[in-house]
Formats: sequence, C-alpha cells, structure tokens
Amino acid sequence: VWIPLKVDSGEIRASTAAMYKYMLKVSLPYLGELPIKQITSIDIINFLKYLRTERKTPDNKPLSDKTIKHHFNILRIIFNYAEKQEYITKNPINKVDAPKVVKRPVEALSQEQASVFFDALNKLDNDYRCMMFLMATAGIRRGECLGLQWCDVDFKNNTLRIVRNVTY
Repeated sequence: VWIPLKVDSGEIRASTAAMYKYMLKVSLPYLGELPIKQITSIDIINFLKYLRTERKTPDNKPLSDKTIKHHFNILRIIFNYAEKQEYITKNPINKVDAPKVVKRPVEALSQEQASVFFDALNKLDNDYRCMMFLMATAGIRRGECLGLQWCDVDFKNNTLRIVRNVTY
C-alpha cells in the first residue's frame, strides 16, 4: 500500500523513490513474509542485526553504518504510515533504538595531491576544467554541478545557489 500511495505518488523525488525501492529489495525478503500487524520490535532488531552481521555489499564488504540507518529510517517511515492509516495500533519501530552512525574523517587531498590535481585541470577542455574546479573547491556533488544554470550564479555577491540536481 505504501509504495503506490506514497512512493509512486509523485510526492517525493524520483531519486528518493528509487532509493526506497532498492532498499526494500533487502528488507522485504526478510520481513515481507509477515503481515505488518505481526511484525514486532524483536523482528526489526533481528533484521538490523542481520544487516550488521550477515548482509554484504555486491563486492562482499559489510554494510556501512549509514546504509543500516537508511534501512531503519525506511522502516520507520513505513510503520509510521501504517499507524497513521490505522493498519497497526502499536508501532513496533518506536521500541527500537535507531542505529548509531560513526562519522568517519573526511579524506581530503594533501597540498601536494591538490597541486597535482589543479595542474592536471589545465590539460582539460574549459567545460570539464570548470566543473572539476567547482566540485573540488566548493564541495558540490556531481549531480548538483550538472544541475547548475546561469540563473544560479550571482556575480554581484559571488555566490552559487544549489537548487537542483541531475540524477541518472
């Protein structure tokens, strides 16, 4: 019910809907056999344990803390929706602690690496040089860079507005 009424309704961005559907390919085989009214907080805790201990990425690495938190957040959204629509009277997700995300240090370029990078930019066409310089110095993402339009550039105040992105 949640997917057609909320995810496919056009209320959320296409990239978010795609991410929800991708993540549900993991949670539905684990929890999907149970009617939503029968899923308990213990089932959710066991699912999170499965994600931490058994589930692997396509390259056989453990899932990151952030990915596990995404799975939890999607379940929270689904159970909150089920509660709001009165499919369930008790929300089992409320009895489960959200997974902790340990922040990793940012891996920035050293001065020497940055110097090599910026020297290499001079060998690129202007379009690519501008995009790579902008992403490296402003910290914007690839999709945000590709979503920029001239109206987003404020030459008077020397600012950029990031208001759209391009997705695959």
